[in-house]
Amino acid sequence: MNSQLSQIEEVFIFYSLEAEIKFFKQKLKQNQTRIISIAGQKILSGSLGDLKVNLVKLGVGAKRIAPFLNELKKQRDLSLIILTGFAGGADPCFKIGQVIIPRKLINIDNQEIVLPLENYLTSSELASYSPEAILMTVSRIYHQNDKKELYHDYSKKRVIDMESGYIGTWARKNKVDLIVVKAISDAYNTRLPSTPFLKQFFGQNFKQK
Repeated sequence: MNSQLSQIEEVFIFYSLEAEIKFFKQKLKQNQTRIISIAGQKILSGSLGDLKVNLVKLGVGAKRIAPFLNELKKQRDLSLIILTGFAGGADPCFKIGQVIIPRKLINIDNQEIVLPLENYLTSSELASYSPEAILMTVSRIYHQNDKKELYHDYSKKRVIDMESGYIGTWARKNKVDLIVVKAISDAYNTRLPSTPFLKQFFGQNFKQK
């Protein structure tokens, strides 16, 4: 851990689905927690040791998160945010359950965003988390293998999600550091289950593409 990370007193962790944060939330709740509200967004606030931790649920996709982030930056000395959750493997090298911390994001406009991982984590700490992976943001859930092939490139270890590009674009514009931690929920050859099953996670308005 680099010294810059040890100097952080408060961190905001963003996620989309309860399943993505379940066990961390349970650990946080072992200490005293409370619900706070910023710009109408409910946040679970607690602490781990001396670090104040705030959990913020985004929902799937993050197009409308910018107004909240703008207000958050006004109210807090915001230097680092963390985005966590699931991502799909678009390269056969990624296995279900594997955790990655990518150095590069590609947003919805195909712009590359480089994250300052070395400010917070050492090379040895990153080595096990595929920092060479490229995390691409897409506008829909791809449940079939042939759709994932649209993003597959053997020269670039790619994974896909629906949030990181929006958060990364905002963070770059507003000079806030971002770390993304993603777990592979579906591999390159995984076909996601039926729509009724997915609605348990994404809500009743979910439509499979």
